[in-house]
Amino acid sequence: MIKLNLIWLLVLILIILAFIGFITFGYISTKSESEKYSFSRHFPYEINKSQASRIFSYLCGGFAFLPLTFILPLYSDFGSLAFYSVFITCIFGLAMMSATAISNLPTSYLKPHLVLSTIVMAFAFLTSTLTTVYSILISNLQTKVGLSSGVHIALAVVSGMLAVGMLFVIFSPKLANWAKLEETVLNNEKMYTRGKFFPLAYSEWIAIGVIFLSEIIFLISTLSI
Repeated sequence: MIKLNLIWLLVLILIILAFIGFITFGYISTKSESEKYSFSRHFPYEINKSQASRIFSYLCGGFAFLPLTFILPLYSDFGSLAFYSVFITCIFGLAMMSATAISNLPTSYLKPHLVLSTIVMAFAFLTSTLTTVYSILISNLQTKVGLSSGVHIALAVVSGMLAVGMLFVIFSPKLANWAKLEETVLNNEKMYTRGKFFPLAYSEWIAIGVIFLSEIIFLISTLSI
């Protein structure tokens, strides 16, 4: 565990700005389209059309490794959790790189997209679970030295809820029939469109969101608070 420092704060800001930049510039790029973008029915790659949003999506993947910039120099301060801190950071890096890939891979490449989608959801569950365990371990360490562990217990509860939520997403029956379209009639002609909620699309967004939130929780967990 470490104390709040400038490098930690800079890492937190860069990770948040990269994610916000990806969403913001991507959403702005869809404003000119006739159909309003919806996070419940459109895929991540469908928001990632502008050069700015693509750059920020790449930054999301790269910046996920930034915690190493304060973990490695302060390796001894993490005690028995030093190696675990490095390990979980690398997992977050791989998870966000997968999220970046899914945000740049259209469903026209169906099989690769489905495989990558599965990987991203698995990473979302893994990162939230690892973060839960990490927060619990730090809570136990603080209790042993007589420090308050309330914040880390709360972080463990939140990340644990994210992990359980991802299980519901992964094993949702709707996800098995994700390609099913809704039939509508317009001018006496049948049309098949995505419903208001399109399972695979919103599941990918949920997975990306869980990875991001878990990473923020992990960063907070590294602090001695």
